[in-house]
Amino acid sequence: MTIPGRKGFTLIEAVMTCVLLSIVAVLVMPKISGYYADAKLRALSRKIVWHLRLCRQLAISRRSTLYVVFDVDGNSYALYEERYSTPLSYLTSEFETEVDIEEEYPGLSLSEVNIGGESEVGFNSLGSPLDTEGEEITEDGVVVIQDGNGRTETVTIASQTGKAFVE
Repeated sequence: MTIPGRKGFTLIEAVMTCVLLSIVAVLVMPKISGYYADAKLRALSRKIVWHLRLCRQLAISRRSTLYVVFDVDGNSYALYEERYSTPLSYLTSEFETEVDIEEEYPGLSLSEVNIGGESEVGFNSLGSPLDTEGEEITEDGVVVIQDGNGRTETVTIASQTGKAFVE
């Protein structure tokens, strides 16, 4: 019922609008959070690919062997000039060379790393991927990232070329 000469909303109209907006928000929220979780998963996989490519390129340009070491239990990885002893950060201070996944990407984790049966990969001066013995790997390596809902992204390291990409 409206009073002549008065314009505006009644209390019932305002409450009904709030109820409808709440229902829409409840229906849309899971989709939005799903998009955010997928975006985080893609961002981490692309960061790992970028670090693998960086390590490969630095190995070629410096004519040395560089390593990316993944720690599944510690949910992290790092780039090294020499296995476990010389973090690459002292040579490349402009690049992040140690990544704590839980800290930077909460809810994501390394679920599997298999690079020639190991959890690290080296790159020689030709850009070829190496196992822990310094031998070229014969099968593609994989790094699998998982979120809390079971969604995964797989980073592959090609055995022939050492190029990294997301499948």
